[in-house]
Amino acid sequence: MPETAIVIFDEIAQGAPIRENAGEAYLPSHLLEVDEVVFRYRGSLPSLGIECGDLLIVEPRKKAATGELVLARCGQNAFIGRWWAKHGLRELQETGQSIEGELRIAGAVTVIVRQS
Repeated sequence: MPETAIVIFDEIAQGAPIRENAGEAYLPSHLLEVDEVVFRYRGSLPSLGIECGDLLIVEPRKKAATGELVLARCGQNAFIGRWWAKHGLRELQETGQSIEGELRIAGAVTVIVRQS
C-alpha cells in the first residue's frame, strides 16, 4: 500500500485572494516534494484541464519558463494560467479574464490531482 500524506491545503479561485487552511486531503507521498504547497481550485479552467475541486500541487518559485502553468499573484489576488514572457511581453494566458496590474509568479503547478 503506498504511503499517504495528510496535507493542509489553501483554496484559490481565479482573481480572488487565497483562502488559507481551507481543508485537508490525503495524497500519495510520492506526489509531494518537501517545499511544495497544495491548493484546491474553486471554479474551472477547461482550457488548462482544471476542474472545480482539483488539487494543484505548486512548487514555490519566482520565475517560470514561457508556456509553463503557474500560480501568479496580482496584489492579493491569485491567478492560474500559462506564463508568457517573450518579445518584451510578460503576461498570463488562458486565465478566462483580463488582469490589471503587475503580475508576480508565486510558483509552478507541477501536478493536478482530481479528487473522486
